[in-house]
Amino acid sequence: MESEISGLRPKHFLISVFVFLLIIGVSAPGYNQEGTGSGQSQEKADIRLQKAIKTRQYQGESVEGEERVVAPGDTMWKFLTQDKGLPEYNFRRYVILLRSLNPKLQNPNILRVGDVIFIPIRPDEILGIQIPPGKGGAKFYRVKRGEYLYKILREQRGLKRPGEILGAFNQVKRLNPRKENWDLIFVGEAILLPPLEEGEQPTVILEPAREFIGLDYGQKLNARENLGLLQKVIGVMGNEMTSEGEEELALKEGTIHLDRSVFPVIENSRLGKKILLDLDEMIAPSILTQIQMENRGIGVVSEKKGSSLHKAANSLFSHLGFQSLPSDRPVELQDMGVGVKVRGEWMVTNPDEGGARQEMWIINLTDGSDPTPDYLRDYLALKGMNLREVLLPASPVFPGTAPLKRNYQGAGNQIQTWPRDKKALVDKLLQTYQISFKTKHQISFSLRKGMRLVTIMDRFFEYGGRKYGIFFRPVGEEVSKTLERKMDIIPIVLELESLSSRQILTVMLAGLGEGSGYQEHRFPVMEKGPKDKLVLTVSGFFLGDRSLLLTDRTIPEDLQRFFFEKGLRVVYF
Repeated sequence: MESEISGLRPKHFLISVFVFLLIIGVSAPGYNQEGTGSGQSQEKADIRLQKAIKTRQYQGESVEGEERVVAPGDTMWKFLTQDKGLPEYNFRRYVILLRSLNPKLQNPNILRVGDVIFIPIRPDEILGIQIPPGKGGAKFYRVKRGEYLYKILREQRGLKRPGEILGAFNQVKRLNPRKENWDLIFVGEAILLPPLEEGEQPTVILEPAREFIGLDYGQKLNARENLGLLQKVIGVMGNEMTSEGEEELALKEGTIHLDRSVFPVIENSRLGKKILLDLDEMIAPSILTQIQMENRGIGVVSEKKGSSLHKAANSLFSHLGFQSLPSDRPVELQDMGVGVKVRGEWMVTNPDEGGARQEMWIINLTDGSDPTPDYLRDYLALKGMNLREVLLPASPVFPGTAPLKRNYQGAGNQIQTWPRDKKALVDKLLQTYQISFKTKHQISFSLRKGMRLVTIMDRFFEYGGRKYGIFFRPVGEEVSKTLERKMDIIPIVLELESLSSRQILTVMLAGLGEGSGYQEHRFPVMEKGPKDKLVLTVSGFFLGDRSLLLTDRTIPEDLQRFFFEKGLRVVYF
């Protein structure tokens, strides 16, 4: 044996080591989800965890959960105690909860193959049950959305080295013997984690907390303490603020000299207007009256001490002749099939200048962490809506410097058009779901005693553990019921001559278990901050699990890029 080992050449030895390490990597699927640092593996795991999330109502509140299709051998016991790892002694309480969430479920002890069962993600929280610790100090951990086993071990145990993670993974497998597939863990699933060593503390990686910059942020800021920011806000429309030197104003008794650092002066040369700002109401009413009477070319805005930045800017806009719009409602425009809704902390229109195009200014405060893309700002400007984001002092990122998430080279290949032919439309949808189907499939079955029917299904396929038959012609009620009850085939009847393309897709998606019907869908532009700051709306069928939007509305070319960068595939039908 020694002679054989010593006789190995260095090249062969390195190959043997590589194969050994490869075998170790394959044997630990939970580790492989990120172990190599591949972003693709991590993204794939996240999608698999999140795509089955649904909601249902329970006692007046929305409950998140997953819909499981009953397969041969499935039972409530398997769903709850084996798959989700819920404790056995609370099994009866869980079953009662599931009966409330699944009103069509008649007998929880008898599940029909193909039935869809809604299982809540966190049943313990709904029932107010505390999760007890495991044996030997081991603790149950509920999987959160976007997590996978490597991430859980890394953040809950502070593990970083591959050897440590592999050892912890093997411990988790021994503590959870009922779970067989560690490539897939479900949101809300309870996993028993190994206990921490004595004196060991879990390391949780957290991003530093940041203050939320909402559409009312200016109401929280004092105007006097933020004169520089006020200057930027009103300067968006060409108004200039001067806070240096003195302003001389005539009075009957003589000339009054006002320090502009205390009483800033705002001027708009294009409109021929000049405003004196008294933020703390320090000018006596009698003097204020004389100033306005003796100096026709200047107005005065007086604000109480402690007035907010929001209120001071609104008062200045009003005195300069700009018309303010309510900031609690969005400004909307419709361009072809897409609606654009914009909100701002300040929304004002230019003074009427005798036939000139009415311009709108939408102003928000920002820390620069999630700027509006330049192409969307340019698009809004073409529509007469000037969106401006005023950077807060000491913000680490400046608007417009954030890199685009995707390399945009045109959205032409992202937007497709499905066939107008209705049969071809049905086939295209099935192909999108990666469903293989048979055409002109003949079937024979007994209707009643001594009566047999031979019929042709235009399309026949299996999906989600169930069989489906599509008919492009009317089918009698007795035939439909017999197919479903005796043959376990779900009939989908599409009378093509009388149905529109939208109606055909509605029936098809409902038959396939897609809850999203044809409706208006909202797509916020901002990933951080207020979601209603800038929203695009479009009507159609949105299949979030497949990143697919089916619509019969036309998307303007200037806005196609938005859907591309959201990672959506748009299909016209």
